[in-house]
Amino acid sequence: HIEFRREKPGFKVIAREPATLDGKAAVRIKVEYDSPAGSTAEEEIVSLRSGIVYNIGLRTTAARYQGDREQLETILRGFRFWKIHYCS
Repeated sequence: HIEFRREKPGFKVIAREPATLDGKAAVRIKVEYDSPAGSTAEEEIVSLRSGIVYNIGLRTTAARYQGDREQLETILRGFRFWKIHYCS
């Protein structure tokens, strides 16, 4: 998870904004930090539904970010929550 990387050199939160995942409330977070491979970008979409935390993320180099983000958007558009049925 992104939070565990706060100790990385050059860590900065680029964006934190409301989002949706399959039409349900979510939070989208983007951070950048320095790594041995160069500048690293991470983006995560986090949603809580029925006590389950859903986390879909991307970790890539800054140079590859745009192309990889397009793939992430394709995954997010196709994501569907499982139907949860409760027994009484």
